[in-house]
Amino acid sequence: MLPDRQAISWTIQAAVLSDVGLVRQQNEDRNLVDTQHQLFIVSDGIGGRNAGAVAAEIVVTVLPAILQQRLGGLKAPDLVPQRVEIILNEAIRELSRRLFSESQGRVGLQGMGATVALVWCYGNTAYLAHMGDSRIYLFRQKHLSQITQDHTVLELLRRNQEISPEEARHHPARGRLARYVGMDGDVHPHVQHLLLYPDDRLLICSDGLSGMMPASHIEHLLREYPEPTAACAALVQAAKDGGGTDNITTLVIKCIGHESKRESLRDQILRPTKKERGPDAGRAIPQPEQGPHTGQSKHEHKDKRMQAEDEQDEDQTEIEQRPL
Repeated sequence: MLPDRQAISWTIQAAVLSDVGLVRQQNEDRNLVDTQHQLFIVSDGIGGRNAGAVAAEIVVTVLPAILQQRLGGLKAPDLVPQRVEIILNEAIRELSRRLFSESQGRVGLQGMGATVALVWCYGNTAYLAHMGDSRIYLFRQKHLSQITQDHTVLELLRRNQEISPEEARHHPARGRLARYVGMDGDVHPHVQHLLLYPDDRLLICSDGLSGMMPASHIEHLLREYPEPTAACAALVQAAKDGGGTDNITTLVIKCIGHESKRESLRDQILRPTKKERGPDAGRAIPQPEQGPHTGQSKHEHKDKRMQAEDEQDEDQTEIEQRPL
């Protein structure tokens, strides 16, 4: 079993909706909603025929088992952000090795892989891990921030200012991943954490959602539909209205605050916000009204090995083409 949940001043609600879309013949997205352990995963499979669906299914079934092995015996004092981030990093590395090994020598599975976007809520902290272009957003105080950064060829080109936004819309590398679970060689997932507050919402989605509409429209729908189930339905429908060219998965997590405990939260003094790593780096994550600051992104004392891996972010460029 994963560690027991810590006592917090809110409860977690979550909902998920996955749709094949309007073009694809089958849905190769998979998801996990484990409200008991507050573990949430979205995975988008890549590979020919059924290989993508197999890969995504392995992600959402094997990764929780790996985490249970690595986290299950730890007690609350051991679960400091630095250690949890290292464990998540190592768990996704192990998963990727298993997935690559599974694809070797099996007819129809060669080259299979998958994205992963994971949220684990423990106490008032959300641990986030991802590889690929499935995204995690934070919706706080009616504003949306993209927390993760796509591991795609286009994102590498954009960060190096080699292409314009207009060129990116029609670039031949559109849809090609620079990092994913199951790729050959060592992998470098991105792991971070942030502090949660009552009324925060986290959105995990496949690129079938984010590729069909701008972030401003996602933000508008989350404002209009505060409940997770209704928000998922509205987001999926909007993606289909925008063309529905890919499988669509939306998973919304909501922190529901208890009024009797909000005052104590406002009195806490927490460390200030650190610089964002995602594309909204220049835009500060909104802070709760009259509330404490947000602990954000990487832990200041992450071990040297993980720091070196982060410096390799732009160097790992093995590419996988999604099937059309």
